[in-house]
Amino acid sequence: MFNVCKILVIEDNEFVRSMIVKNLKSIGVVNIFQASDGMEGINEMALQKPNLVLCDISMKPGSGFDFLKHIRRLPEPESKTPVIFLTSSADLEAVTRAKDLRVDGYLLKPVKIDSLKEKITQVFFE
Repeated sequence: MFNVCKILVIEDNEFVRSMIVKNLKSIGVVNIFQASDGMEGINEMALQKPNLVLCDISMKPGSGFDFLKHIRRLPEPESKTPVIFLTSSADLEAVTRAKDLRVDGYLLKPVKIDSLKEKITQVFFE
């Protein structure tokens, strides 16, 4: 089911990023692209045209919020690309800001593979 998905993972921590990629591969995702911050993510988004983006919030240069703001200003279909934040920030301000920017999902790290699979399924198929 996930073997046709093109997913971009934006995460500044290399170990965390590698674990997310490993988890995606374990559920059958084969087209995975990576970026280490929001600015690099914008470039990868333009090059790879992913179906979904998994993005950390706290990164420099270019936070997840900066990335999402940029994406939502693009013309369709890019502006409609689903973005799921994977973050350790559970404070109300971050959650509210993410909702205001029309994030499609919000998962707290460390992300369990079942939660990730469920959220991806929800974004794509519900």
